[in-house]
Amino acid sequence: MHEVRENPQAARQVFEQVAWACLHDTAYPGEAAGLRVPGKKLILAQNRCERDRMRRSEAPAADEAEFWSRYLRKYSILEKSADYRAYLDLVGRLCGAMRPGALVLDAGCGNGLFGLWILRETWQRPAPAHDSAPLVYVGLDLTQRGLADALGNHLGWRQKLHPVAKTRAAPAPGLQYFLVDFDRLDGNPAAAARLPFQEGTFDVICCSLVLSYLQRPQGLLRELHRVLRSGGTLVVSSMKPNCDLSVIYRDSIMANVTADDIEAGRNLLRAAGKIKLKEEIGYYTFFSQTELAGIVMDAGFNVFESHLSLGEQAVVIKAGK
Repeated sequence: MHEVRENPQAARQVFEQVAWACLHDTAYPGEAAGLRVPGKKLILAQNRCERDRMRRSEAPAADEAEFWSRYLRKYSILEKSADYRAYLDLVGRLCGAMRPGALVLDAGCGNGLFGLWILRETWQRPAPAHDSAPLVYVGLDLTQRGLADALGNHLGWRQKLHPVAKTRAAPAPGLQYFLVDFDRLDGNPAAAARLPFQEGTFDVICCSLVLSYLQRPQGLLRELHRVLRSGGTLVVSSMKPNCDLSVIYRDSIMANVTADDIEAGRNLLRAAGKIKLKEEIGYYTFFSQTELAGIVMDAGFNVFESHLSLGEQAVVIKAGK
């Protein structure tokens, strides 16, 4: 369906064959003999009717924190995906070299995979001067589950480094975590719900695959603009409209993995199907490159670069203040 939606001619052929199969016991003859195609006006009206029906019948039963807590349990398999690793490398490259003492905000850290990239990058860079300040990583997330997993993953990585840390001059990054409901932010200076940081606090901000799941994404973007220092970097991403998440599964997870990994990948796809359903009923909004750049600029940022990544299914934008 992802390919069909982007190709009207293919869509018509598919639905002609579906209609023929419902009406006949014989094979499709290759043309829409005896089939009537409704007009555009009727199709649009029916689409509205079906969307309203789906919104009523498929309204999310669980709150967002509970939904994402369950989803994150299945998310770790992406670490074995070549597409996801390439995506993290792109996000990290767009963030740029992180100087000693930099303050890095991960807005929507989930189980901390981007934070792990930060830890590895910090460890692999040339050792700074003895008195250099450590980089500080700050993770924000909606769920206690996400923050707990991020903390566990990050502390586990730092523990691996501990036996050889004395041979390195690079100080271990500082780690901080905050529980934040981004949908409570509206970017209003008089509002009580704001990010717990002063203006111009952060050198680098990453907001990975988060905005699409917010009812008020502009509120978060305006707050990120407020807490980013002048000259700082924002990297923000979103899945593209009608994205095909199975591409990641086919291209990466199915190759050179165990049977357990394959089943974990299938579980992730099943969970991702619920996200797609929420997109269908208008609860989530995925952004094209033009749309994402537009809302980022509306929040006051300057957009520098735009890319497709994650198996060409995600839009990634680099912006600045």
